[in-house]
Amino acid sequence: MKNLFLTLTLLGCSLFCNAQFTAENDYRRQKEIYPFIELVVFQPSDSVKTTMNVVYSTAQGRPLHVDIFSPTFVNEKTPLVLLIHGGGWAGGNKTLDHALAGTFAKQGISAVAVEYRLSGEAIYPAAVQDVKTAIRWAKKEAANYGWDTTNITLMGTSAGGQLVSLVGSLNGLFEKFQTNEHAQFSDRVHKVVNIDGVQAFIHPVSEERMSAGRFFGVTAEENPDLWNEGSALTHVNPGSAKFLYFSSSSPRFTAGYVEMMEKLREYNIKNQMFNIPETPHTFWFYEPWFSQILIPIVAFVKE
Repeated sequence: MKNLFLTLTLLGCSLFCNAQFTAENDYRRQKEIYPFIELVVFQPSDSVKTTMNVVYSTAQGRPLHVDIFSPTFVNEKTPLVLLIHGGGWAGGNKTLDHALAGTFAKQGISAVAVEYRLSGEAIYPAAVQDVKTAIRWAKKEAANYGWDTTNITLMGTSAGGQLVSLVGSLNGLFEKFQTNEHAQFSDRVHKVVNIDGVQAFIHPVSEERMSAGRFFGVTAEENPDLWNEGSALTHVNPGSAKFLYFSSSSPRFTAGYVEMMEKLREYNIKNQMFNIPETPHTFWFYEPWFSQILIPIVAFVKE
């Protein structure tokens, strides 16, 4: 039964991924519901240097890449944000985060948009391993790019929000998630920004059944322990990172937020949540909300 489910979900993922999730496609859908919105697109600028498709890892025989956005007007070490895109763990790519990355660079913050393996290519914990490897790569390369390794933020949207929360709540070694690449460097981070990514897969308001099934390769009924292992809520500890949350008006994406914040407070770990009312799940792609969330995020990253 498990093998049949895995075969069917991987087939479904391959079909999903062929219909690539893009900001432009989402914009056409959302514009009919929210006619006032405008898609935010990265505009090249003399104040931003871009370096595209830098290899940070090789997984299963193929390279994984990052896109780097650096401020050109800063002569000192800069805070670093690693951006992990959404797409239901099965679609999307690092270009979804270019608007955010370019805007951060214009604010004097270096930003790296990270490619990771999607569920159609490799199931859990592959994506988690890739994120942790990217952190260690960034610390290895920090001197070359002028990044401040004492101020690294991991930021994710939707499925990416789940991934960054899992890594940031653990914030340390976890054998199943470790790889050998750049192993001499730590994969701890200082801060996490989660935009509408679930904190607990098995939760009363969670509806991540099919997409999470593709991610894990099994249903929650077949292996609930695996689904809990992949949930940030399970791993909060005294060494967890600081958290900043943003949520849309869709309750399903806030699964586990309240409990997560309560656990963080038990350890006196700073955390804050902003609810953006009357918004679609992908609100961060669009004005007027893009500018609204940017202000507290920049303050959080720079503090």
